[in-house]
Amino acid sequence: MEFVMTEIGLPLSMFLVVVTALLCVGFPILHMTKGVITVDTIKKGAIGLAAFLVLYLVMYFIGDNPTQEYLDLRKVSASIYKNVGAALGLMYTLTIVAFGCIIWTEVKGFIK
Repeated sequence: MEFVMTEIGLPLSMFLVVVTALLCVGFPILHMTKGVITVDTIKKGAIGLAAFLVLYLVMYFIGDNPTQEYLDLRKVSASIYKNVGAALGLMYTLTIVAFGCIIWTEVKGFIK
């Protein structure tokens, strides 16, 4: 059973991840060439992507540096530690923003 998972399952799942990533990039490009997606929509998407990247970089640079003892104990590199910390911080931040938007929308609906 272990052979099937490591020799067939892992390469198959990696292939499916690559195909999915290519399709996620390919369909918007196809729609742009056909004129389905407007320039304004592309600009809004680029602004959202840039904001996501800036938030990630902020979380990466404000994250603390681990001690060598901690890295040896957990058997991870400092880069992995910083990237995981940045991803967790970004997830927490975006979750709080999402809940804030939900609350704001509900309160705004009650006022009207």
